[in-house]
Amino acid sequence: MNVEEPSTQAFIPTLLPVCGSLTDLPAALQDAARTQASAEGADPGDVESKLRCILQAHVAGDHQAFVRELADSKDGSLWAEWSDGQDPAGLSVRSDCPARRADEACCSFAHHPGSHTYDVTNPCDLPVR
Repeated sequence: MNVEEPSTQAFIPTLLPVCGSLTDLPAALQDAARTQASAEGADPGDVESKLRCILQAHVAGDHQAFVRELADSKDGSLWAEWSDGQDPAGLSVRSDCPARRADEACCSFAHHPGSHTYDVTNPCDLPVR
């Protein structure tokens, strides 16, 4: 009898669950992000096209995902926002969240809803469905 190992948990119990909602960045927005990167002298290939909401699990409000860093880190990052059942309709430049805990910075944008990213399960650790 072959016994399978239990599957990896979707979140670490001591941390809050992340939303993790998935969507694709539409081609027109990928092009816009690449154009901005080229204008800034950044690598235009550094654009996220598979998006995952990084906010703490929520039942209301839009989903938010990082798209790319800006060439000057003082300017923040480029983010996409979408509602359930809809594609992201635009990109926005948002300042980085200034929160820190010990040597760990929050990887979200300033004034984000919910907990900081160091208090929620890392969305990159979740299995992609």
